[in-house]
Parts: sequence; structure tokens; C-alpha cells
Amino acid sequence: MEGYCRQLNLSCIKSLSEDHWQLVGALQAYYKKVEQPKLRQVKDALDEKFHTRGGIKFLHQVIPAGPVAEGCKLAGLKG
Repeated sequence: MEGYCRQLNLSCIKSLSEDHWQLVGALQAYYKKVEQPKLRQVKDALDEKFHTRGGIKFLHQVIPAGPVAEGCKLAGLKG
């Protein structure tokens, strides 16, 4: 996994947890629904989706370098 993260320039992620996969799934679902979203829209959608767990603050604990930009890389999306 570290090699994959290094290849994607995701140095902050050592291994993927269920939280990472939920973020990836949420990003992929949002990009499927909204063809070319603005980053602010993506951030707001993630904040709403993960609201019960702390929203964007929670996601910054999951991916400290930035849940939108790094999450999009991890999900194979343009961020």
C-alpha cells in the first residue's frame, strides 16, 4: 500500500481503513451525480455526508493532507 500511496503522492496514508473507503465511495458517487463539480461543492457535499461523524473536520483526521484533493487522487478522480 505504501508504494501505491507514494506513486499517487499520498504520503500521509499508511494503510486504508473503512473510513478511507467510505470517503472514496462518497467522492465517486458525487462525481457520478455532478459531472464537473467545483471543489467547494465537493467539500460541502462531504461535510453534509459525514455530518454525523464531524463532517469535514472528521475527514481531515482520516486524510490530514486534505480530504478533497487527496481523496480524489485516491478515488481516481480529478480534484
